[in-house]
Amino acid sequence: MEVTPKTDHNLIKILSEEVSNQIAAGEVVERPSSVVKELVENSIDANATEIIVDIQNSGRSLKITDNGQGISPEQAELAFRRFATSKLRTESDLWSLSTMGFRGEALASIASIAKVEMKTRRRQDDQGTKINIHGSNTIGIEPVGVSYGTSINIDELFYNTPARLKFLKSDSTEVNHIIESMQTFALCHSNISFSVINKSREVIRTNGANSKIEDVVRILYGKEVSDNIINVDYENSYGRVTGVVSTQKYSRGDKNKQIFFINNRWVKIPFIHKMLDEIYTDLLPSHRHPFAVLKIEIPPNEIDINVHPTKKEVRFHSYSSVYELVYRGIINCLYPKRNDNDDNSGIVYLDNPHLDTNSTIKESSANYAGNVQPVYPDRNNDNQKLNSDYNPSRYTTPPKEGTYQVQQFSFYDELRSYKHQEENREDLESIKPIGRIYEIYIIGYLGNDLCFIDQHLAHERYLYEQLELDVKSTQELLTTIMIQLTDSEWDNYSQNKDIFEQYGYEIQEFGNKTIIVRAIPSVLEVGEAENVFRNVLVEMINEEGRKKALDKFTHLKKTIACKAAIKAGKHLDMEEIKILVKNWAKTRQPYTCPHGRPVIYRLPKNDIDKHFNRTW
Repeated sequence: MEVTPKTDHNLIKILSEEVSNQIAAGEVVERPSSVVKELVENSIDANATEIIVDIQNSGRSLKITDNGQGISPEQAELAFRRFATSKLRTESDLWSLSTMGFRGEALASIASIAKVEMKTRRRQDDQGTKINIHGSNTIGIEPVGVSYGTSINIDELFYNTPARLKFLKSDSTEVNHIIESMQTFALCHSNISFSVINKSREVIRTNGANSKIEDVVRILYGKEVSDNIINVDYENSYGRVTGVVSTQKYSRGDKNKQIFFINNRWVKIPFIHKMLDEIYTDLLPSHRHPFAVLKIEIPPNEIDINVHPTKKEVRFHSYSSVYELVYRGIINCLYPKRNDNDDNSGIVYLDNPHLDTNSTIKESSANYAGNVQPVYPDRNNDNQKLNSDYNPSRYTTPPKEGTYQVQQFSFYDELRSYKHQEENREDLESIKPIGRIYEIYIIGYLGNDLCFIDQHLAHERYLYEQLELDVKSTQELLTTIMIQLTDSEWDNYSQNKDIFEQYGYEIQEFGNKTIIVRAIPSVLEVGEAENVFRNVLVEMINEEGRKKALDKFTHLKKTIACKAAIKAGKHLDMEEIKILVKNWAKTRQPYTCPHGRPVIYRLPKNDIDKHFNRTW
């Protein structure tokens, strides 16, 4: 049998430096913004205090100029060799990195797919060096008169890789990627002056020097954002977190402006996005998200940054330590007045691969419960007035350990350990109701100002927090309710029996997908029991991606509170209005309902006077 001889392309060969550089460029240089990122990081590592990025031709032509340390004439050409770096010597250095770059691939990769000219000078040198490289080939190197620092011109990016060029997006998209990249640098390094010029027009200019992060936020995102942020600054034995987060007065429809840095490096940290959603779950409306810029500083040996070609992702040695650091930093900033007790008993560290979700979490809500004097309506008689008689021991007796197993999935046991006495919180208990309009809005005086309170949302907030304090409170039904479930409802009920039991439902299975409800949560009206039950089941079924138990518990509380709350259009007399306002005013978070909608609107007397041109 004749054997076919091997051809050249069946043989294993070592790739040329030009080809290997272009392969590396495919990983490091995705688009023009990738070039900007790599070169600006080099400028930061060179201790520059001023960095200018000039964009032309939608990023295919770039000029990055800094006033950093510069490069000596002897090393200018070496800087463009692959794996040539001044930031790394041994393998152990990978675990103690303090610089932005370290691999020594960026300049070589960029020079392999563009025409590059670099001018550089150190402060101690009389003259600088100019080097031109086209597609990894050195065209020339010569002395040049130039100010200290480094200036790199990139022309005809991707000129020799047309396949990569055709995958670029529109001109505006590519420019926006560059601007967004520069915004993250400015937020992280507020002490550096950044300037971005596009088509000869300056689009970003930060001051550097002694600027603070809130100054940069105002420059980049405007007054609306900067007026509604608060500072985060928290430190423990593991590390430190600083930055800003938004108040409930500002939110976004996406998470694009939740920006995180680890040791001054912008990275993606999915579990912190989730943490923010949980912390703000009843501060913001559904599908709204807070603004956040957080700088996390931890020991370099606690992270592995060499897990992604562009270093956008990192691996943590201790996820739980990072989680606790950031979580406490945000909570301390949102709720500055807190108890002396600073233990970790209420915290659950999500996305921690070592988390034992079956562990018992001690309930820590008793401190807050003693401050509340709730007034429950008699839910069995809708025509009866709201009953102001209550049993304080019902809410102040500490629960038995393990009683509130639901809390192992919730942030609220930690949140409730704080004394929520914000310095700027108005004395809402001083509101004097005077009536209602449109059968839904309660009108009252708050000092000299008028205020409008949504009766449904106020009652919903109150009931939600009662569920938080006493999830096991039930009312037995004089007449049981029989409910026939559909196939999907039955399947979902079977998977989530424990959730309903935790919130006061006593349910008996009757066979043939039928259940008998013998008791319901005490905050719920008998007439709403079946409706609420079915609504929760349907919404659980429709939850995208089958959300975790944490979301199911929270969602159940919100649904029960919403369905049990006084409806718009229901008549209330003045006594009922006063009791409702009193109960609502004592809640932990009175300004929003559990879904994040505003409960109260305040109309200052000064605004009314201005409308009538009154000056006295």
